[in-house]
Amino acid sequence: MFVANRAEMSIDKILIAGSDAVVLAHLGQTVASNGRQFRMPVAFHFTVTDGLITRMHLYEDTFLVVKSLGILDSQ
Repeated sequence: MFVANRAEMSIDKILIAGSDAVVLAHLGQTVASNGRQFRMPVAFHFTVTDGLITRMHLYEDTFLVVKSLGILDSQ
């Protein structure tokens, strides 16, 4: 789906409160089928228990990903 070894990630901020951590970042990818590139802000929410990540939520712009994949081009 995406071009191997072309992913980019930059971390903007890390926030920690107790057993919760939030990472604010930007991700970039290139779509293999059409060569489209996109970059989007993302947020990861981690829960840590006994030193291990026990939960992770990813918040991303899924509409941007769908547009970049070309899924909406035919509609």
